[in-house]
Amino acid sequence: AIMIQKLITAMFTLAILSGCSTTPKTDFQKKSYVAPSSAIGTTTDSIPSETDVQAEQPSWFNTLFAGNHFDKSAATIRHLHYHGIQVIQYGDTVTLYIPTDRYYIFDTATLCETQYAGLRLVRQLVEEHPNTSITIAGFTDDVGSDNHKHRLSVDRAQALLGYLWASGVDINRIIAEGYGEQYDIASNRTVHGSKMNRRVEVQLKPQLFAEF
Repeated sequence: AIMIQKLITAMFTLAILSGCSTTPKTDFQKKSYVAPSSAIGTTTDSIPSETDVQAEQPSWFNTLFAGNHFDKSAATIRHLHYHGIQVIQYGDTVTLYIPTDRYYIFDTATLCETQYAGLRLVRQLVEEHPNTSITIAGFTDDVGSDNHKHRLSVDRAQALLGYLWASGVDINRIIAEGYGEQYDIASNRTVHGSKMNRRVEVQLKPQLFAEF
């Protein structure tokens, strides 16, 4: 109940701020998505073992999660994967890929209460690496007017920002943006492609991980 009250307060404040805001600073890495072979894990049927994660991890993984933080982050990533959230990498950016069909109520910016276990893992990974900057970017498929798609993507990004803020994450670390149907990662001509495009990405800047 306390978390819900904090989240409502945070979202009310964000609604006021968004009404007064100017064009946000663009910090989103446009080419954020890479092939699933570069993601940690390849299915969503079960939690991959630590051996599987280490066998599949890309070259940046050992450096990124070096030292005492490796075991904690590896476990968090395995459980994020189980909850349908992929951890992917492109260049110097690490991205959490959150499917909006699963984590938001249809055609709204309301987070699904049944998916808070996955959202808590997002917060956990962010808190495990407090010296990173965070960009939350919302995206849609190509259905609907441009204004509706843009507004929905912005509102969903801000909803996740509100959740993280209400959970204790420093809001000064976070930028929330929406791009509508821009930067699609699959074809909207297929059901599967449209589903992939309906997403929110949480991007962490990995160059700051060296400060651990």
